[in-house]
Amino acid sequence: MNRSDKGRFPLEYRPAMRYLPHTPRNFREIVLADLLRAQRVIQRIKDEIDPQFRIASQEGDWWIAMTLDADLSERRRQMRLISRFMAWKLSPAFTMASELIKPDAVICVGVSQREHHGVLSLIERKPLRFLPEQWLAPEQLDPEILALLPRGAITLTAPEIAEIEQWFGPNGKYFPHSESATSEPAMFAWTRRLFASWSEFAEYLVFLSVCLAGILHASYLWPVIGALVLLLLGWPRYRDVFARAGAIDREWRELGNLALRNENIALGFGLYVRARALPFVLAMKIGHDCLFMAGAYLFGMAAGWFWGVP
Repeated sequence: MNRSDKGRFPLEYRPAMRYLPHTPRNFREIVLADLLRAQRVIQRIKDEIDPQFRIASQEGDWWIAMTLDADLSERRRQMRLISRFMAWKLSPAFTMASELIKPDAVICVGVSQREHHGVLSLIERKPLRFLPEQWLAPEQLDPEILALLPRGAITLTAPEIAEIEQWFGPNGKYFPHSESATSEPAMFAWTRRLFASWSEFAEYLVFLSVCLAGILHASYLWPVIGALVLLLLGWPRYRDVFARAGAIDREWRELGNLALRNENIALGFGLYVRARALPFVLAMKIGHDCLFMAGAYLFGMAAGWFWGVP
C-alpha cells in the first residue's frame, strides 16, 4: 500500500478540522498553528503534503510548498535555495511543516534568531485522525533545518539572485504567495518584539528588582528570592528537561526496587543513590540563577555607591 492509498478514507467520514482557539501569543504558538494548518491540508487533499514553508519578512509572510527531489544532492540544493530566498527577503524566522514516514506523523519546526521549537503529531489513517501533539526537545530537531535561517551578514551574488528569481520569481517554479492569501496572522511582528514572551518580560523585571534592592542595600536574601522567581517563570521552558531527569531517576528507583526484591540490599541502595538527576538539574538551575541575581545585586550596590545613595 502506498502513501496515497493510506491517506484515503470513506467519503462519509468527515474528521473535524482543528484551529488554534485564539490568535498566537508567541512564536511557539505560531509553530503549533502551522502544524494544525498542515493537518487541515492533509484532511482536505487526502494525500501526502509537500513541505510547507512559511517565511517571515517585512513585506509579510511568504508561503512556499516545495516538492523535494528524491536525489539527496538535489534535495540539499533545493534547501540551499530556500535559505537564499530567506536571505534575499531578510527573513528573521520561518516555519516548516511536513509529513514523516517513520513514524507516520506530521511535524512543524519553527526557527527564529532567538528561539526554535518543534512539534509533532502522529497520524492514524483508518479512519484518518491526528494524535495529541508532542513537543520536541531542542536536541531532537534536525540541525540542517535549524541552519536554513541565515545569520549575520550574507552577500548574494548576481547569479544567485538570478537563480532565486528563476525558482521563486513570478514565473518561477515555486512562486510563493503572501499571507494576504491566507487567514493566518503575520509572523514578522512576533519575531521583531523586544521580548519573546510575557514571562521573558517578567524575568527582566526580576533583574531590575534585584538591582534596585542592591541600590537600596536591602536584604541579602534578594538574590535567592530572585533566583526562585526565575525558576518559577522559566518552568514551562525547562519542563521537558526536568521531566527527562525525573524519568531517569524513576528508572534507577525501579531497578533498585528490583534488586531489593531479590534481596540484594547493597546493590539496591546503590541504585537508589544514583537516582539524583532531578535534584542535580534543579540545583544547577537555581545555582546559575543565584549567581546571576548576585551579580545583579552587586551591580545595584555599585550603582548606589556611584550615585551616593545612603
